[in-house]
Amino acid sequence: MRSAMFLACFGALPSLGATAFAGTEAYLLVRTEPGRAEEVAARNWGFGQCKGLFHSFRPHEIVVQLSCDDAASLATAVSEDLAGGEGVASVTIWMVRER
Repeated sequence: MRSAMFLACFGALPSLGATAFAGTEAYLLVRTEPGRAEEVAARNWGFGQCKGLFHSFRPHEIVVQLSCDDAASLATAVSEDLAGGEGVASVTIWMVRER
């Protein structure tokens, strides 16, 4: 379900062809299950061809800056690696831009 929602949003980006994503960056809000924010924040924030930096500002919420080599890597990191992780309640994409 999360994968389908992400791919639907990602596919709706206007006029951004695959070649425009020589490098992409996304800003995400990761909401954690109660009591699991430290566990989620302590995980490895590298997913395949992506590297992430996280900042925790509020309990149960983590902001992640995710930089990837290409759009396919970004889609996999968000929809499978991050959203499917233990302790993750939801992932919201704030912005996707090319580097």
